[in-house]
Amino acid sequence: MEINKTCSVSHTKKLSYFLLVGVSFLLTINQQLVEALGISLSNNDPRSRTVHRRDGIIGQLRRCSRPWRSTSSALSMIRNIDLPEALIFYGTNTVFHNPGNSVRPGLMKLLAESKDIGTACILLSESVGTKVLEERVQQSDLSGQKNHLILRSSLEIEDGLGYSPSPLALLETISSVMIEPRGFGGSSGFGTKQADPERSPLAKHCVVFAEGKRGRDRSLAARVAGMRVMYIEEKMGDCDADDLVDGVISTLDELYGVDDVSTPGQFWLNPPSSRDQNGNGVNPWDVADAISRQRLVDPSTDNGEKDEAVIQNSPEELDENEVARILADIDPL
Repeated sequence: MEINKTCSVSHTKKLSYFLLVGVSFLLTINQQLVEALGISLSNNDPRSRTVHRRDGIIGQLRRCSRPWRSTSSALSMIRNIDLPEALIFYGTNTVFHNPGNSVRPGLMKLLAESKDIGTACILLSESVGTKVLEERVQQSDLSGQKNHLILRSSLEIEDGLGYSPSPLALLETISSVMIEPRGFGGSSGFGTKQADPERSPLAKHCVVFAEGKRGRDRSLAARVAGMRVMYIEEKMGDCDADDLVDGVISTLDELYGVDDVSTPGQFWLNPPSSRDQNGNGVNPWDVADAISRQRLVDPSTDNGEKDEAVIQNSPEELDENEVARILADIDPL
């Protein structure tokens, strides 16, 4: 009887030992995987978020000591990667240099690669309609890409009420586009999932590029919509949306390709969820509806990208009724 008790204790100790070794091994593998991806795991609280920035000269992530692109062989084990279903360039200045019709460096490369892999590319403006956008594209180097670069304007969506920081323009834009989703799975058919039928891009697989004076509003709109956000910061310190965006670059040419903004990729590990600027989960359609109702009550709210070169700042002319109203107000004095 004493011998059986001794054997039982011995087996228990061995089992505990093997369990500890197994847990230690899994933790080590997990840490190596995270380091191989070069990704910071952080929660959705903007106060604790780590925004990845890349310096265009030395090619490294600011606030991070490891090189921009890891060469670890561990990365080759990652087979199941969700490429973005749509790249949304929010504002014409994310595509064109201001002023002029020259396109940003790196844009043509992204458009060509996106076309090959079936990722939709969308230019969304808040200040001009699609006809003006078509003319500008035709006069630029993008004339050969006009069939792949989809043009949309918030002025033509829901009576123009969906501009940032409302997510409505973004949500309606992707709803108007159809894609053929790719299959998902590993090599030799392992874990393969058949592709969905033709549908609109999912918000969690969309990446929005923002910049400039309205960059924060557009970044917030994309975050509420449940999309990833990349901020184009031409000058150090220009970005005022560090708490909202997922990555900051100084030029599109710094991206090695579409896979850099995939899930997982160089900037994030998991798909996003719809959150407000405080990190609270929200329903994007409810937010959009609330903002639209508020704008119907107060139509004087700023309604577009005043920093775009296509906008002509002409003085407003007063009509006869406006002049009569002003004179009537002055007369009692």
